[in-house]
Amino acid sequence: MWLSLIGAAFDCGFCKNKILEVVGNGIASLSVEYRMDIDVMTTESAALSSIWMTDEAVREWLAVHGREEAYQKLEPTGDALYDGLIEIDLSRVEPMIALPFHPSNVFSIRELCSDREYLDGVLASVERDAYTRSGLTYTLRDKVQDKRLTVQQASIAGCAGGTFDNIAAAADILDGYKMAGDGISLGIYPASQPVLLETMRQGVAERLMLSGATMRPCICGPCFGTVDVPPNNTLAIRHVSRNYYSREGSKTDSGQLSAAALMDARSIAATVRNRGRLTAATEMDTVYRKFDYHFEKSIYTGGVYDGFGCPDPSVHVHKGPNIKDWPDFPEMGRHVLLKTAACFEGSVTTDELCPSGEASSLRSNPGRIAAYTLISKDREYVEYAGNIRNALENGNPETCSVMEQVCAMLGAERKDISYGSLIISDKIGDGSSREQAVSNQKVLGGWANLAVEYSTKRYRSNCISWGLIPLSCEERPDLKKGDYLLLPDASQKIRMGEEQLEAIILKTGEKVRLSIGEMTEEERRMLVLGGMINYYRSIR
Repeated sequence: MWLSLIGAAFDCGFCKNKILEVVGNGIASLSVEYRMDIDVMTTESAALSSIWMTDEAVREWLAVHGREEAYQKLEPTGDALYDGLIEIDLSRVEPMIALPFHPSNVFSIRELCSDREYLDGVLASVERDAYTRSGLTYTLRDKVQDKRLTVQQASIAGCAGGTFDNIAAAADILDGYKMAGDGISLGIYPASQPVLLETMRQGVAERLMLSGATMRPCICGPCFGTVDVPPNNTLAIRHVSRNYYSREGSKTDSGQLSAAALMDARSIAATVRNRGRLTAATEMDTVYRKFDYHFEKSIYTGGVYDGFGCPDPSVHVHKGPNIKDWPDFPEMGRHVLLKTAACFEGSVTTDELCPSGEASSLRSNPGRIAAYTLISKDREYVEYAGNIRNALENGNPETCSVMEQVCAMLGAERKDISYGSLIISDKIGDGSSREQAVSNQKVLGGWANLAVEYSTKRYRSNCISWGLIPLSCEERPDLKKGDYLLLPDASQKIRMGEEQLEAIILKTGEKVRLSIGEMTEEERRMLVLGGMINYYRSIR
């Protein structure tokens, strides 16, 4: 169901920045875990958030987890008004697959398996997309056997796939089957330690392991591309949240490119049982067992420090040598001078701004993880942006000359002008809400982004939180890498609540109006102070 929703709603922007309210008689037929699985994927439809009506199943789930008192009945009442409606007939939903390189690249598994000509056309489009993005040859049509696409690796993992219900269903499908050592592999990553323990107590893990599956740690690894990295030029199927380009451990500069497709856990197990040939779970004659789930709260007792509502200043947080503090971020000067560090056509995703894989291990080291910014899209960006950041301090002649020109133009002193880098693209921010996608830019001296469109409100809000001015325009101005853009009186206009800033393109003297959109008073102050760290320091 979740892939059907994303496939139908993403490209047309129907859900963009909206809150989805999920209601209807069909909810009663979905387990609470299944609802959670759908809920975590609404992000990939570009929705801001989602809320669900509640019922006795939710009360029971909370009771199992020792939180029954938190239950509240939620359902529409009276004459509610909505911006739009998505109606899903659950009786007609069929297993789907999201092929590389986006969760919205959705197709029916049944259709792909029944029409060879249609399958070849779909796979050819993915191959062309891979070449356009990387310049590398990535093949899928050579992986078709007996009219079916074959895959080389599988994972059921994390917050989306690693629920007890999903893992137990996979065990039922694979019961009595033994995977071949030279065939497709299956890694199972439970969503939590209690889920892992329950799979062991109920015999689910044992049955999976006897089938040849591997029980993995309770981490988000497959979604981040940090574990079970597919071999070069292969296709993995995963029940995880997303499958963006260059996410699964690819190293395109070394000629290595692999990719993942998204599927539901049951169809993944069915495909594994069919020796890697793409198979929908509905093709299998499986009897699914019923389990009474037990939550073991003691797992977290003593193992996790919980200071919510009862902070203990005496507790010392130990930092390893790779955990570094944030650098000091300056407040915004009266005027802002920007030098374009990168210009792109099309979309720039959060995964390109901050890649997954090995870079994720550096997320507690702002300087080191920033060195991976845009590494799959523009390998010169990090050095170029760093040079912009350090140009005045290092006495770069060109920068000093431009700064003198701007000071004379505005009748200002150098201290009145914030100077930093700018990224320009048609669309910025598609993907997860990973804050490093913005904080990396800030660490490298970024002061603004300029886009025709911000993919999600989450990314735009992250820009504000990290002190990057979210500039937008209906038509891109004539700016190229290395060009300068001046925002006179930017900080004052932001403080005063203006939603547009006048900008001057220095190479031509042309003046353009750029939107910064609506912001709360808190957001405006945060932006002018140079980000959320400075803001919270100011109100302590």
